[in-house]
Amino acid sequence: MQQVRDPHPGELFSYSITVQPPFVIGDTSTVRYRLTAVEDILNEIDIRLNALSMQLVSEPNGIPCPLHQGDEVEVVFRVVPLAVRDRQGVVLQLRLPSETISERRNQPIPCYGVFYDSGELRFIADETLNFIDTVLLPTAFRPSGPGDFETIQVFKDGTIKRSKF
Repeated sequence: MQQVRDPHPGELFSYSITVQPPFVIGDTSTVRYRLTAVEDILNEIDIRLNALSMQLVSEPNGIPCPLHQGDEVEVVFRVVPLAVRDRQGVVLQLRLPSETISERRNQPIPCYGVFYDSGELRFIADETLNFIDTVLLPTAFRPSGPGDFETIQVFKDGTIKRSKF
């Protein structure tokens, strides 16, 4: 399955998201963000990957810079949706650091899913699903809780920091 969206003003990339195979509770899927630079990007990009009720089983690759307008790059990682009754997903945060706060730019790119009680994917979106009525959430699983949220940061020098909360 694939989601595609053109950039909003001020964003760094247009993108498409491919999830293969489609999310299923307890099964591993590869998530592929295909990013197209909408302008020249000369500085390194900080990457932060937030997983909400999904286990990150691999770390995302970094983004080589400089990039020129129209250049394409991919950020790829693998996840396993957890058996919880909540909205689930990943958010790829791309941040262009700058010396001044006014010049810093941040682009979050979410990929959220909601599941049936069977563990099959009900629907997927590249936007928040907080508006979804709770009657559409699965009831066969436990509520999400501590340890179900994870963050991976990929720094310019290639070091990686993982945190669970």
